[in-house]
Amino acid sequence: MQLTQGHIDVAYRSLERSLQGTDWSSAQRKGLYLAHLVKVAAAVGDSHRVHETLVMLEAAPELWPASALSVTLARARGELALF
Repeated sequence: MQLTQGHIDVAYRSLERSLQGTDWSSAQRKGLYLAHLVKVAAAVGDSHRVHETLVMLEAAPELWPASALSVTLARARGELALF
């Protein structure tokens, strides 16, 4: 939501904090957080973080079992292609 409102830096920091969570809900959402982080990192021009995050997602398919997340991952791959 922060990204769509133009608060890119806030979105970036929020996702980074969310990924640090150790509770059950954070673990369940990790794939989603990572997929969104790719889009936000691309928006701020952090190509290293885009690539690094996609590698993490690609290496852990258990993080994206839902079809909606697979679509988000496909979009994230597209973001990397822009770099």
